[in-house]
Parts: sequence; C-alpha cells; structure tokens
Amino acid sequence: MVSNPTTSDETQNPDVEEALLAFEDYLGMIPRPPLCFFNEAMAYIADLKHYDVVIALFNRMGRAGIPYDIDTINLIFHCYLQLNQDMLAYVFLEQLYIDETGSSI
Repeated sequence: MVSNPTTSDETQNPDVEEALLAFEDYLGMIPRPPLCFFNEAMAYIADLKHYDVVIALFNRMGRAGIPYDIDTINLIFHCYLQLNQDMLAYVFLEQLYIDETGSSI
C-alpha cells in the first residue's frame, strides 16, 4: 500500500495526478461533495491500474470520516484482487463485517 499517494513514483501519469488533485479538493470542501464524487475519482484511478493508490485513498477517506457504500466496498475489494492480495481482500470484507455488527465471522 502507498501511505501518501501524491508522492508515489507510480502516480507520474498526468491523468492520475489530475484525479488525485480532484480527490484532494473534495476532501477540503465544506460541505463535502456526495460520496459518488470520491468513488468516481477512485474508480478512474483504478481504471488506470493504480490499485494501491485507490486503497490508500480509501484509507484517507476513513481517517477523514467519510462513509463508504457498496460501490466503494466493491471497488476496494477488486483492487485487492487485482494486486493478487486475495487474503487481504477477504480480511477487508471481514473487517467491514466486524465494524458493522460488532462480532467476528
């Protein structure tokens, strides 16, 4: 995973940089834009095959208190799978389950 996606060597693609800037703008807006704006930015970056950056952005959303929806979960799950991190994909789903129900699987 990339801890700070804006400094990664992998983000030198101008399209990725533009999407990252949009994401940063969304984080700074008050009130924050709808979740679909964040999902669209992350989906665009995923389409460019920068899956680790998408996961890092999802983690930033969590730290910023931005909720997620089924589209976000699906995107992150598939990013883990594309990175050949099947176990982390399922751990991710399990953690979401634990967070929502308070009990483990």
